[in-house]
Amino acid sequence: MKPIFDEKGTAVAFKQAEDLFALDGTHIAAFDGEWLVNHAGKSIGHFASGWIRDLDGDCVAFMDGASGGPMTPSTRIAPMPPAPGLTPMLCIPGINPVAPLPSVKWSPTGWRGLKKKMSDG
Repeated sequence: MKPIFDEKGTAVAFKQAEDLFALDGTHIAAFDGEWLVNHAGKSIGHFASGWIRDLDGDCVAFMDGASGGPMTPSTRIAPMPPAPGLTPMLCIPGINPVAPLPSVKWSPTGWRGLKKKMSDG
């Protein structure tokens, strides 16, 4: 599992293969190619070059080594990766939107806004 950090450098999630887990091991989203999709199969973010971006192309979170976005903050030490919870059966993803043009700014809604979309149906 690899940590995902927010704009403050705080670990907010872990990526393992095509799955995204909360810090407590709860499955919160999945990757469908370059798209981050919620459990309802809806595209909620775009993932490329180590960045998770909102649908406007603004940066929400990053992994170590991310490139092509704003300057990344110093990262805090990530907690130990949790034992991953059960991965639910995802709905069949819909047609993905056109990839957003990547910006070099942080999203005004941030991780909290993206996390809300993870639970929306």
